[in-house]
Amino acid sequence: MYRCYVIHNGRIARAEELSAIDLDEAVTQGRALLAADPQTTTESGIEIWHRADLLYSDKRHAVDTGRPAHILSPFAPDAASF
Repeated sequence: MYRCYVIHNGRIARAEELSAIDLDEAVTQGRALLAADPQTTTESGIEIWHRADLLYSDKRHAVDTGRPAHILSPFAPDAASF
């Protein structure tokens, strides 16, 4: 099982478990999540993890603008969007 973290402005904005069978498929699914996120900017990116191992990371999200990013959480009152 792979996990994808969508990152905006240097902060984790969303985490998703992926049903990918390999890293290439996980990256493809992660990029689709990023593309569908309305908060995505040129500084946004993804990280793909398997357990405690970082397997893939976009470097462009490393720039921290100092502004907090909007965070999508399953615990938020509007979590029905998940």
